[in-house]
Order: sequence, then structure tokens, then C-alpha cells
Amino acid sequence: MAWLGGLASITFRKLTPAEIIALVKQTPLAGIEWGGDIHVPHGDVKRAAEVGRMTRDAGLAVSAYGSYYGETDRLVFERVLDSAVALGAPVIRIWAGRKGSAAAGRQIAFEFHGGSLADTPESCLRLLQAVNHPAVFTYWQPPSRRALRIA
Repeated sequence: MAWLGGLASITFRKLTPAEIIALVKQTPLAGIEWGGDIHVPHGDVKRAAEVGRMTRDAGLAVSAYGSYYGETDRLVFERVLDSAVALGAPVIRIWAGRKGSAAAGRQIAFEFHGGSLADTPESCLRLLQAVNHPAVFTYWQPPSRRALRIA
């Protein structure tokens, strides 16, 4: 995806989406990241669809959905995803947890599994190369549902 010059709606928390769109239209910016805390509340898919339509009708792009997933345990990811899809956001911004990297000390393993971003050896390798972090690796399993026979 090409980078779009834009702004995050949370910069103007007290303004309505229509007012933010009008402001952005006065600039050379091309897109808006809509925040999930005020302007496009998590799980309000009707509002998300409306704000997405308003943005596109103004000739602007929805560059991202600024969620607060990961910042609080109270937020359910499905509500974030539903809002992002209804908004038409190609990116969901999340928080990377509530601990600094030195305190976290955990690893992440992607499962090699059909129907995921790690569903072929090639796609799994691309994912690992894109992440490029020593704490990220994969778990592998046979790509078949049949039980393995051991002789």
C-alpha cells in the first residue's frame, strides 16, 4: 500500500467527523486515520460505514483505523475488526501491549496452518522475513488432517 499523507482524527477529539473532513479538505493531505475511541467507536459498524462513506465522498482515503486494541483488556478484537471493515480501513493500528520490550520477554510463534498468512512454506517465510524479529518463529504441523503412521 502506498503511504498517504494524512492525519489521525484523534488530533481533533472535540470535532465531529464532518468538521475533520472539512479541515482536511483545506490541506494537501489525502487521508484520515479514524480513531476508535471517539469518532468511530469500536463495534459501531453503522457509524463506521457512515464515516467511511463521508470520507470517500469527500475525495479522501480512509488510511487506517486507530484502535486501542492491546492498550486495555476490555476491548474485544472482533469489535475492532468489524469497525475497520465497515469503515473500509486497510490498516488497523493497535497497541503493542502495556509493557516495555525489556519487561515482556515473550516469544510469538505463528502456526503453519491452512487459511492463514502462514499456509504455505513460501508465505510463512515471507511473514517471518517481514517481521524480522528474533522473538518470532513458527510452529509446523503436517498439512494434512490424516494421522501420521509410525512404523
